[in-house]
Amino acid sequence: MSTADQANRPPEVQAGQVVGGKWRVGALIGRGGMGAVYEGTNTAIGKKVALKFIDAEFAGNVDITNRFQREAEAASLVESAHIVHIFDSGTTDAGVPYIVMELLRGEDLRGRINRLGRLPKEEVVHIAAQTLRGLHRAHEAGIVHRDLKPDNIFLVDRDDDPLFAKIVDFGISKVTRRPGDPAAPPGTLTRQGVVLGTPYYMSPEQAQAFADLDLRTDLWSLGAIVFECLGGKPPFAGDAYEQIIIAICTTDAPDIRNVDPSVPPALAHFVARALSRDRAARFQTAKEMLDALQATGVAPVRTISSGHGAPMSRVPSTGSADAASAHSAPSGRTRVSWTAPQGKVVAADDVGSDDARGARAQSVRRGALLAVGLIVTGAAFLLTFGLLRPRAADVAPSAATSALAGTTSGSTGPAPANSEVTAGSSSAAPHSPSAAASVNKANAPAAAAVIKPRRGAPAPAAPSPAAPPPSPPPAAASSARSGVAGGLQIKTSYP
Repeated sequence: MSTADQANRPPEVQAGQVVGGKWRVGALIGRGGMGAVYEGTNTAIGKKVALKFIDAEFAGNVDITNRFQREAEAASLVESAHIVHIFDSGTTDAGVPYIVMELLRGEDLRGRINRLGRLPKEEVVHIAAQTLRGLHRAHEAGIVHRDLKPDNIFLVDRDDDPLFAKIVDFGISKVTRRPGDPAAPPGTLTRQGVVLGTPYYMSPEQAQAFADLDLRTDLWSLGAIVFECLGGKPPFAGDAYEQIIIAICTTDAPDIRNVDPSVPPALAHFVARALSRDRAARFQTAKEMLDALQATGVAPVRTISSGHGAPMSRVPSTGSADAASAHSAPSGRTRVSWTAPQGKVVAADDVGSDDARGARAQSVRRGALLAVGLIVTGAAFLLTFGLLRPRAADVAPSAATSALAGTTSGSTGPAPANSEVTAGSSSAAPHSPSAAASVNKANAPAAAAVIKPRRGAPAPAAPSPAAPPPSPPPAAASSARSGVAGGLQIKTSYP
């Protein structure tokens, strides 16, 4: 850069600066080759956004600034949940262009491949299906991305899907027609014979700078991305840019099963067709390619979060959900990147019904557990108190013992109410626990029970001679008996 250019270079953006009258610049998120992305805040409502700026040294470069503006315009033309949303664009007071876009949290597909290597087939299908939905909307709006690569597919971490795919960076896109003006000439930033893009993911026609480049170049690029996700490396490689370009234009893509034999034949055929050098043999639209992807039989994975950002379960989505039309962009789940995933293959209301069914199932399980707990508690209560409480059969004979004490001593009637009962040599107090044993001994034939009248008490009335003596209880014939009194087990034995 010359001295004059340095003197005319606008100042760099600073944190805390307000641009456009309402966007406050925050912390730096990331920096690229020609610009940087900052976290931003709307000063009026506090909404968090991403602010993308061109580096000040490139602010005077017409090609770069035009490409920057094209990114904002192209992305704004497309209404899709799988295309990064653009809120605003403009130029700072110092002349630095900027774009205001949604703030995405997660990682781009390039970072995921670098971190994990080969991705699970279900996950690859999940991401590819979402990307095709975004491409379908872009192509409908007359936008050809022309730089589709893992770096430009961002996987947004949403509550209901941490792999919600969004296509970003439309900086070198081609506008094949303009909305409301079909007669307007196509818009492109590429001069005749100039090749733009990333070599590993450029279609043969794009690598040769064909003037009639159309939407099928994006479909070839996605085929190369799917190949890399499954195999861990791009379909074409080389030590130099030219070697890669020659390989793409002159050789067929290798069979993905030579890299990973576990890839199903249907999915391998899908990849081979997507990477065909002949445009006519390729998928002709994103919708056709999406239908073919769903027909492979590989169910895309659907990840549901526990509500705290972490995935709770991973289950394959149903076939009916997979067959959702590319015309309906799911309200899905999704690294802020200035070239910024959900990819739900089912609609948001499907997920809601799954959550409702899960909640009902959990409620039923809780009710069943509560019922079992109550039953077990009741059974334990009955068993415990049934064993500890005295049985009526044990208490009744003890009560009758006093009445029969007189018969064992030769008396023909019950003992008077004002008399004391003593059994043999027992010296226990009448109200001590051993009193029950004394009473039981009175029923034994060998025990001598004596009825002593209390002092000052009137003599008991003579028993009626006609009253027959009561029969002894059956328990009296046993040589040993036991009972429960006051919670204590008392056992007496007799010689």
